[in-house]
Formats: sequence, C-alpha cells, structure tokens
Amino acid sequence: MARFLWAIQTPLSHDFAATEAAGASSFKYMADEPDAFRKGLSIAMRIGVELVASLIVGGGLGYLADLYLNSSPIGILIGIFLGMSAGLLNVYRTASRL
Repeated sequence: MARFLWAIQTPLSHDFAATEAAGASSFKYMADEPDAFRKGLSIAMRIGVELVASLIVGGGLGYLADLYLNSSPIGILIGIFLGMSAGLLNVYRTASRL
C-alpha cells in the first residue's frame, strides 16, 4: 500500500520548471490555460444566453406594460425590440473585447 501511494505522489513532486526548461511542455496544468475550443465555446454560450435573456426580459417588461396600459400588442413589440437591441449591443461589446 505504501508503494502504491508513493507512485501516486511521484508525479506531483516532479520539478515542472526543470522539465519545461528542458523543452518538454507536456506537464502543464489544464486549469492554467484553457484550450481554444473551450474558450470559444464559453464565449458562444455567453453570447447565446445574453441574447435569450435580453429578449425574455424585454418581452416580459413589454407584457407588463401592456397589462398596465391596456395596449395589447404594442408593449410586447416595443419590449422585444428594446430587448433585442440591448442583446445585440452586449454581443457587440463582447466581440469587441476579443
């Protein structure tokens, strides 16, 4: 049992700085640098969620305005338009940071 635990702890006590100086970069931690696919996927998910959330919030506020003002489709249409505009503005801001 002690030999098994030693085998598990050996890679953790490895000198990563010396290994990278020698040219082997395969001992990098995965949490340090996410790969490009996961980074792109997270940005795409963020953009999608922002667009859907802004449409839901805009439509919901338009629906509440319709209930309060008794103006049947006008509030929802204006709310969805404003929500879509806010969502596209957030997408533009996110894309310009890249």
